[in-house]
Amino acid sequence: MQNLLSRVGNPALRQGIIFGVILGIVLIALNFFIGGIILIAGLTLVAGLLAGMRASRETGRTVTGALGGLWTGLFGLIIFVVIYFIFILITIDAQVKSGQQYANSQHLNITYTPSLIITSALLSSGILIVLGVLLGLAGGVIGGMMGRSRAQLPPPREYEEAMFEPPQPKTPAE
Repeated sequence: MQNLLSRVGNPALRQGIIFGVILGIVLIALNFFIGGIILIAGLTLVAGLLAGMRASRETGRTVTGALGGLWTGLFGLIIFVVIYFIFILITIDAQVKSGQQYANSQHLNITYTPSLIITSALLSSGILIVLGVLLGLAGGVIGGMMGRSRAQLPPPREYEEAMFEPPQPKTPAE
């Protein structure tokens, strides 16, 4: 995987892919045990911060860190949302039955259907992706400012005087 990612020349995209995949896998694993929007928000912010710090360390620019965080949030939440949506589709019948039992126990006049479950899953997925991109961007900006100060850039080249010499006026002897 290192050889594949070393071909990506843009440090923001490279760090975004690395930390986005890690974020997506961690969110999937922890969501089955803990769940919650606070977990998603916190982990996305931290992953964006780390990606932004590493990306801006390579270039010395805060913008690179912000883009690294943005890519991290986008890739991480897309991975999470795709797996989440597949889980919803697999368990759609159980979701409808559970929702209808809850609505009946609370005396709500709602009829749960698969289309209602899918629509709400799509809507919440879109909100999660936007939230992930914004939190990744925020973490990337913070990480970019931290990484910029720790950048290992080569020293600037010293000024060299021009080697051009103007032509000398011809003397009468020549």
